Amino acid sequence: MHPPDGSPRDMILGHEARFDDREQCREVDSRTLLGPDDKLVIHHEGRRYMLRRTRLGKLILTT
Repeated sequence: MHPPDGSPRDMILGHEARFDDREQCREVDSRTLLGPDDKLVIHHEGRRYMLRRTRLGKLILTT
């Protein structure tokens, strides 16, 4: 990946993607990613996954 240049492809849910110099990896805050319902549906290779925050504040990914 390339460092962000401010273009729309570098925006994640209205927030600029940040890159770690060592790994070139995007970072997104879980509150931004999950939204007010603390849930996110992810479609990956024809399957549907649910990422959610538990009552104890942990993240869990289920099919």
